[in-house]
Amino acid sequence: LRLDRLDCSIISNVESLLDFGAGDSDNSGFCKHYWKLEPDARVNAQFRSHYELVNYHQTFDAVYANQVFEHIEKHELDFVIGYLSSSMKQGAKILATIPNICNWTKYICDWDHKSPLTFYQLGALFEKNKIFVKDVYRYTKRKHEIDLVDPNEQIVLDVLKKFFELDPANFVAIIGEKQ
Repeated sequence: LRLDRLDCSIISNVESLLDFGAGDSDNSGFCKHYWKLEPDARVNAQFRSHYELVNYHQTFDAVYANQVFEHIEKHELDFVIGYLSSSMKQGAKILATIPNICNWTKYICDWDHKSPLTFYQLGALFEKNKIFVKDVYRYTKRKHEIDLVDPNEQIVLDVLKKFFELDPANFVAIIGEKQ
């Protein structure tokens, strides 16, 4: 996967956005109509659970799921993504980010992670639920740490990546479109 910067342009300037697992963030500037799904009762959100999406009968032009799916039990992921898919309009986009499990030294530091996911696994769940994967890439919030590696360190990084599947990028972004 290429190393890139996180590109939120696919969810900007849309009519309606569901911020799935929003926490206390506010991404309302991306859209005209903004909804949050957040189970934490301390956060002001329209939805507390993915089950509520079905009863609300609202469909969205875009979904933003930033560092959410790894916090859902593996046996529930297919159902959750199915609910998300059913709440997306045809042609709607999703931008989902997950930790890069090939950067396991950073991944294991978060004890809230319930499901270690590769982009292959999440992409397969998307496609099973009629969300076609359009793009996948790795990114880090500190890209300069990777870009400024001297040539000798780069050789070591390449060996670690090739033989041990270790990767310095912190995250993976998956962009999908509802069929």
